[in-house]
Amino acid sequence: MAMIMIQRRSLLRSENGFTLIELLIVLAITSIVAGTIISVFISQQNSYKAQIRIAALQQNLRTAMDMITEDIRMAGYYTSVDAGSYAGYIDWNPVEKGMDEFMPLINGINGVTGIKKYRQNSDIVLIVKAGKDRGVLNISEQALVGENILNLNNLDLDGDGDEDLNDGGRKFGVLIKADFSSSELFKIVSEGPPVMTADIFQATYGEGDYIARADIIVYRVDDKNSSFIQTVLERKNFGNGNHFQVVSEGISDLQFRYILDDNSMVDDPTGEERNICAVKVKLTGELKISGTVKKSCNLETMIEVRNKGV
Repeated sequence: MAMIMIQRRSLLRSENGFTLIELLIVLAITSIVAGTIISVFISQQNSYKAQIRIAALQQNLRTAMDMITEDIRMAGYYTSVDAGSYAGYIDWNPVEKGMDEFMPLINGINGVTGIKKYRQNSDIVLIVKAGKDRGVLNISEQALVGENILNLNNLDLDGDGDEDLNDGGRKFGVLIKADFSSSELFKIVSEGPPVMTADIFQATYGEGDYIARADIIVYRVDDKNSSFIQTVLERKNFGNGNHFQVVSEGISDLQFRYILDDNSMVDDPTGEERNICAVKVKLTGELKISGTVKKSCNLETMIEVRNKGV
């Protein structure tokens, strides 16, 4: 009988389960393990998201650089044969208001400050080249030396049914001699025929010579675009009447250095525009990872100017 009682008491003790202290210890350990797992998971997820955003920023940099490279390589296309400068064309310099003279090839403004929508201390570049809309003068079309009248039968230069030149958003053009001995940029002030231009032609152009709409392209970093939280790289073509259009977002800085014919490198090419033979471009992108933590990426390249004139 005593043996049976002992066994029952032993069974009762085994059925009592865990004590409160044991449960608290188990819960504490479980919470620590679960918290560690969740923390590692969240950290890895945030890291993964950050890597995706960084990869997207790097792709934005490459996209922007590809576009800038293409434009700079074509700078002066059919426009840099004549080494003269042209006055009173366009107010493309936000630092110095007014109509500016420029060599129709490539120009740069170093370290812009105090101008609305322009990123402080970033650079601006202006590129001039003949556009894709072009044609050939026929027997009744001409521009005479010493005059500012361009006789054109039709402002649709390439015959696609669309007007390529006008006195509105497409007022810049270029005339090129068939033997490429000279070319001249011009600006339309009154549509024709005949077409009145702001320029006195330095040579006579006639049957067989080429005419094209001119592209006048500007790049800038805009830090006040209301459609984007981040700063953006923008491109504008004065030649076809476009407004500034976003090329890539997250671009925080744009810097240029210019290599001249004597192999010297300058930040500001003022006065040396016609001697530029290559351009070093540096793009910087920036994104916020978390809180005040930011990540920056840089992309640099050297671009040869292919169409340098005499």
